Amino acid sequence: MCNVLEKAGYDVAREYYINDAGNQINNLALSVQARYMQALGKEFPMPEDGYQGGRYYQNW
Repeated sequence: MCNVLEKAGYDVAREYYINDAGNQINNLALSVQARYMQALGKEFPMPEDGYQGGRYYQNW
């Protein structure tokens, strides 16, 4: 995913987790789901351990 975004001209920061990949991917998926639902105008809470904002999320 990072390579695709970089090719499209985005500035991408990578993070690597050892022995925590499954949990991090799950948190990312739940965060993306929440932001997607919010973008559709639906009330949808962010997961407690999700990516809340800052460098991981940008409003377009």
